[in-house]
Amino acid sequence: MSVRNSDGLIRLGVLALPLAALLGLGGLYSGLKLGSGGIIASSDNQAVVSSGYFWSQFVGSALALTVLIFGVMALYAYLVNTGQKALALGALVLTIAGIAVALTEVGLTEVGLYAYTVPALSRSFLNGHPESIRIVDYIFSGPFGSIDFLDFLPYSAGFILFGIAIWRSGVLPRWAGVLVAVHAPLVSGLFSVVGSIVGVVLALVGGGWIALSVLRSPAARTQAEAEPRVR
Repeated sequence: MSVRNSDGLIRLGVLALPLAALLGLGGLYSGLKLGSGGIIASSDNQAVVSSGYFWSQFVGSALALTVLIFGVMALYAYLVNTGQKALALGALVLTIAGIAVALTEVGLTEVGLYAYTVPALSRSFLNGHPESIRIVDYIFSGPFGSIDFLDFLPYSAGFILFGIAIWRSGVLPRWAGVLVAVHAPLVSGLFSVVGSIVGVVLALVGGGWIALSVLRSPAARTQAEAEPRVR
């Protein structure tokens, strides 16, 4: 593949960073409807069984994470040419590991639980079976929460390393690196719904800032020769 084609793929790929965050905004609807504490018991059950809730889960979780894979791969490819190869490689491995966990055993179980199981049990509750709420609460209060922690660690560590690599690269906006680094622990689910909202917004702003900078920068083949500059 020619250098020019590689540059074009990188420039196209980094657009996946803000796009993934934009898709993630769709997941906020379902997060707000689920609420906290008693999960469904303290939320709008009628909204949970709606098609809007399902698509919010699908687009905001599964699709957003899938798109994000292409974004972080493009970001890695761009940073390789800035002298931050080791940091970028570590960031890529950890981030992909976190996304992989979120999309496979734990993640698909989580997406399936939120998108399919929760609406079904909520519908059962609306049909006069109050014990359905207890089933959902038992699921969330059991080992599910502990296992969910497995994707939080590598995902957060990966984006923190990406933030450091961006800060040290001299060719990308430093504070954009800070934004994408901070967003990771906020969207992990260990914080409140408000934390998730802030995290997604930071990812959108930071990812968009990075994408805009890459699109306006010289070709990737000239980055290694470029004089580092502070922004």
